[in-house]
Amino acid sequence: YKKMKSYSEAQLLQNAARQSKELLKVDLTGYKAKLDPKLTAVVHFTKSGSPSLVGSFNSKGQFYELEFKE
Repeated sequence: YKKMKSYSEAQLLQNAARQSKELLKVDLTGYKAKLDPKLTAVVHFTKSGSPSLVGSFNSKGQFYELEFKE
C-alpha cells in the first residue's frame, strides 16, 4: 500500500504512456493524470477533446489494466 501511494501522478503517466500506445493505440502526450481519491492504485487520464482513460497499477507502478473510461 505504501509503495503504491509513493508514485507521483507524473511517474504513473509516464508508465501508462508506453502501454497505452501498444495496447490501445492512444498517445498520452498532453494528458493529465489524477489519482483516484477513493480507490488505491487507480488513475484517471484526461485531455480536453480526447477520450478519457482509467488504469489500475501494481506495486511496481506497472499497469495491469488500462481502458477507455465510459
